[in-house]
Amino acid sequence: MKAKHKSSGAALIGRILKTPGGGRINLDIVRTKNGGHYAGLSDAQARGIRNKLDAIERRRGCVTPEIVEEEARTDGLLHPLFEWNTQAAALKFRIEQAQALITCILVRTEDAHGVQAWVRARWPVRQKTVEGEYQTAYRPVQEIMVESESIEDVKSRCVADVARSLNPYLSLAPVFGWTRGEISRVVEKRLGQPLPDPPSEAKVLDEEEVAEIRERYGNGESVASMANRFGVTERALRPFVARVVVRERKR
Repeated sequence: MKAKHKSSGAALIGRILKTPGGGRINLDIVRTKNGGHYAGLSDAQARGIRNKLDAIERRRGCVTPEIVEEEARTDGLLHPLFEWNTQAAALKFRIEQAQALITCILVRTEDAHGVQAWVRARWPVRQKTVEGEYQTAYRPVQEIMVESESIEDVKSRCVADVARSLNPYLSLAPVFGWTRGEISRVVEKRLGQPLPDPPSEAKVLDEEEVAEIRERYGNGESVASMANRFGVTERALRPFVARVVVRERKR
């Protein structure tokens, strides 16, 4: 069914537009975002997808996940980008359901001033298995709160999550004429406290972490995932991967 909404976005293809913030936006220079399911796509693939989505919008009236999934069933460009193996797709969905189930249980807390709040009963932390390997496991909050290493792990994930959530909106600041400080003030007002500092670019990885990064990258784990796992930024980790891991693979 064709949607009622009509977009004029198609007319903007191929143009460099001025933004309310005094800058400009070039609609012909595109790439995929760092991290996520489609992080490894080339710039040419990104342009193809952008053009395909624009074509879908012209034809269908709007772009929604449901419409794109429907189009991808028969579209030669989009089809390979989806998981069509029903069994594999179902497994991924059940894993997402399991994650949602683990994190849906809350416990009530109370601070020293009697202010109550609800927090997740289990949180993801980096944990060594009996085989000596590391994995992310969801542990009870009452155990985490007395372990300094686990507390730091949760804190690193918190900072990474906040930064990852804010970055798409901060990048819109010059496009919409906002200021980054304006966005930060709104978020800090909502949080009731200053935003945490971003993860350190200069964190030193120990030998055990370096060995684990080599192994995880060799097994196909993304740089974004490892940056989140080790509490560093992608910007800090990518040079290491390029210098050490890639060089070793060429040997």
